[in-house]
Amino acid sequence: MVLKEWSEVWKIYNESGTRLSKLFWFPRKAKSYWYIWVINIFFIFSSVFALVYAVTDKKEMMALGWGLIGLTSVLGRFAVTKAFAKEFSVDYAAHGLGYYPRWTWRTYLHYALFLDELVDQKYSKADVAKLSGFADIATPPEVPKFQLSQYPGFMFVVGAITTLFINAIIKSPH
Repeated sequence: MVLKEWSEVWKIYNESGTRLSKLFWFPRKAKSYWYIWVINIFFIFSSVFALVYAVTDKKEMMALGWGLIGLTSVLGRFAVTKAFAKEFSVDYAAHGLGYYPRWTWRTYLHYALFLDELVDQKYSKADVAKLSGFADIATPPEVPKFQLSQYPGFMFVVGAITTLFINAIIKSPH
């Protein structure tokens, strides 16, 4: 029973994230969030600009294109956070998301939408606490910190050095 509830809650969590990512891409929202559409179109044009000048080997124009790509990326993130604050103003006020750093708003908004959906699906706090306890068990085991032997490139280098060392010993006069 817990696994079924866990999968349902996990599905709700994923759907709340999908709701955030698809929010602005409907034509009916284009009038309200025109600035996101403009920034993304400008991002596409600046990417094509940088690509064209990368192929023609004009370094200065390519650098300008990359600068425009960086600028539109920063402006895009700012525009999306502004649009989230506008679209979910009730959630921002209810959960106090505006008081957190701007770069964490999307994560906290995703979590707030997830909690709202859990309440709408009639999950109680006891159900959520029980599933949270299951989440500790369901996590994969910890990955060892650093083991060089797990990297194929390292093993290739060790094998090559070993082969060279053995050949050096065999061909030495002593």
